[in-house]
Amino acid sequence: MSNIILKSEKEIDVSTKLENKIVIQLFDESDAKAVSELYNKCDFYMFENGYKISENDIIASNNERGTICMIVAKYSESVIAVLGAFPVSGQKVSEKDTVFVGSLLIHPEFRNNTTIIKMYSMLIKKVVRLGYLRMDTEILPGNKLSLGLAQKTGFVRTKDCATDYDNYIDLHSYLPSALQCFTKCMDIHSIDTDVYESSFNLNTRPSGSKTNITEWCGSVV
Repeated sequence: MSNIILKSEKEIDVSTKLENKIVIQLFDESDAKAVSELYNKCDFYMFENGYKISENDIIASNNERGTICMIVAKYSESVIAVLGAFPVSGQKVSEKDTVFVGSLLIHPEFRNNTTIIKMYSMLIKKVVRLGYLRMDTEILPGNKLSLGLAQKTGFVRTKDCATDYDNYIDLHSYLPSALQCFTKCMDIHSIDTDVYESSFNLNTRPSGSKTNITEWCGSVV
């Protein structure tokens, strides 16, 4: 039994050290080559047809989509995850004060840690600072992992969420509205803490609170 405990402790220690070496930051064009390498390693986009994504493809795609912001996670100078916010998604155009969140890709070896939550946290703080009030995303109903992550990061399905022609379902996150409301009510100028560690997820109740953030903000969301 003691050997099992020691093994578990070592695994936890390795996981913690790994996370401590991961740097999360805003995308810069100098990261384009590393992002393209991540796409190709993970067989993303058109790689299955024999075409490898290039550095120029990443830059062109970001420009064409009018990218609002993109977050990358780096480990030893390699990009191991990417997440973005855009005014369009496929043939859809975002509504007023709304952004589409998508292009999420994380290397399989780094999916069992808190990297993606920290990336969402940075993304949403950027979205709030830019004045957006809602985030949308679209997911295939059968993709249980993505649905679970969406729920964990504050996305919900409402009566206004439709299923499109490709069978994707739309999900909304009113977390930006809630955080805008919170910063105004508390008279603070920025959100510098980790959004999710502070329990601002719409599906959870803040520590010591009898109401969740949706109920607290009332008509705002």
